[in-house]
Amino acid sequence: MGVFDTLAKQRGGIENTTFSMDAIGSRICSSWDTVAAHQFDVVIIGAGMFGAYCADKLYRRDADNKIRILVLEAGPFFLSTHINNLPLGNMSQDAVWARPWTGEPPFVTEDVNNKKALAFCVGGRSLFWAGWSPKLTPVDLAQWPEDVRDFLNSPEGYDHTATEIGSNQKTEFIEETDTYKTLYKAFQTAEGKVFGKGGSRIDRIEPAPLAVMGRRPTSGIFAFDQYSSVTFLIDAINQDVNNNANTPWGRRLMLLPRTEVVGLTLDDKKQAVTSLDLEVSGDRKRLRLAPGVTVVLANGTVEATRLALAHLGVGQQTQPPKVGNFMTHMGNSTTVRIRRKALGLGPPNPSGNDLAAFMARGELLGRRFHYQIVAAALRPESSSPWDFVMRLMPDVDQLERWIGDRDQEWISIVFRGIGEMEGNRRVKRPDEWKNFISLKGDLAYAKLGPSQSDTQLWGALDEVAIELAKQLAGDADNIRYPAEPNHSDIGTIYHEGGTLFMGNAEESITDTYGRFHHLPNVYVVGPAVFPTLGSANPSLTGLSLARRTADTILRARRTTPSTSQEEIPSA
Repeated sequence: MGVFDTLAKQRGGIENTTFSMDAIGSRICSSWDTVAAHQFDVVIIGAGMFGAYCADKLYRRDADNKIRILVLEAGPFFLSTHINNLPLGNMSQDAVWARPWTGEPPFVTEDVNNKKALAFCVGGRSLFWAGWSPKLTPVDLAQWPEDVRDFLNSPEGYDHTATEIGSNQKTEFIEETDTYKTLYKAFQTAEGKVFGKGGSRIDRIEPAPLAVMGRRPTSGIFAFDQYSSVTFLIDAINQDVNNNANTPWGRRLMLLPRTEVVGLTLDDKKQAVTSLDLEVSGDRKRLRLAPGVTVVLANGTVEATRLALAHLGVGQQTQPPKVGNFMTHMGNSTTVRIRRKALGLGPPNPSGNDLAAFMARGELLGRRFHYQIVAAALRPESSSPWDFVMRLMPDVDQLERWIGDRDQEWISIVFRGIGEMEGNRRVKRPDEWKNFISLKGDLAYAKLGPSQSDTQLWGALDEVAIELAKQLAGDADNIRYPAEPNHSDIGTIYHEGGTLFMGNAEESITDTYGRFHHLPNVYVVGPAVFPTLGSANPSLTGLSLARRTADTILRARRTTPSTSQEEIPSA
């Protein structure tokens, strides 16, 4: 053994592998033996976008420093931050993506091996998401419980989360460009206009609400680039490790990766979870819970629903158990190329960025939709503008080559349309559920299909994008269509939600804090609790509600959230 290897082994805290030294994963991840020797107050299943964030909030906002939290993650520790913050362009992600449920073709295929749905790793989808973080509009929230609407629209709701993840911060590297300023004026001429045969109206054009900090929020604080929940979780666990360097038995926040929860056991009265059946790196284990331990399902809508159906007594009025109000977003992508002069643009700035990103909100037949619009001066053979919006370029020579290779005559514009599917939470008879999740063996079975109204809205997303692009171009000679509009398969744009929706007792699955009505120690975080999905990406709303749920758990456990202003009833 070499001198360096000997020293590294003696100093500990860093794991030597064949090719590298793991300074982060070995520090923030715990072993089964360590976890089994501790008692916890809260167990979170899933360390993805919402589970990792909820864990961080439970730890940070516990003013009494007494709540002990365990986070279980089925996948490994993979990346320490969003992939766009690392010089890892075009790195394969296939090792962590999978879809562990089956369904009815064509919208959910039986083949579970070739479809992406969940990122099985610490941080989950938050390592890879595009960062769009719009608020749900008053129309989107019209059928939500009043107290939830009030929270989201309060300073503790959307505004707090948007400040935290950077989505309400001006994205200067985009918004300070001539391309952005000129295109914004051009797009604003579409506000209030009707497009297409169906009467689709564009209500508003606004800056893209991207969860990226292009500059630090205050002196002494570093910008963290594109947001990922894993960054928050790592920092919280690292602080806990530092605080307990000499008292490891006092640890308050632990992460156990490669641990799949395969079952939950209820007590004799079916009112509380008493143990979890696990597969830890392939070995079967049982984690026994002390009385009153809180369990949080944060492992994605479909997987959380599977656990609820198989082990928590949800949906037992049918065989196999099932629950309705399953929704996702219908998506499309339309790419056009428009002459720069038709948009009022001169030649590309030889030393500046040539990007723009906006959001357009609209309505058709009382249904809401929006477009994520990204533009860049790229040559036809180049990648999509999306690949350059928040791409890390640590090398100035690389940046200069990209700037120098831009198209002098054309701008490429991508319209990504997002429309909400109809829900059916008010349907009382299970046989009337059009979209639902049930069980098929050990897997969840997803039944998902668009209604006539859904199909009409989906088609309009293509039509309106083309009509809007034509208005910008002004003349047919100024526009090109390099590809046909592309529809995303339903269930592949990662916005599943609705099945464990919140509301009043006897009318919903969970209460307005995400707690199962019939299980006082089990909560859900993420879009599974959304009564309706709305037309916006669910991340900003889901993160805001996850923080509210964390405060609820703290209050229920007789500790005080350190910064929350909301009065929350005890369990």
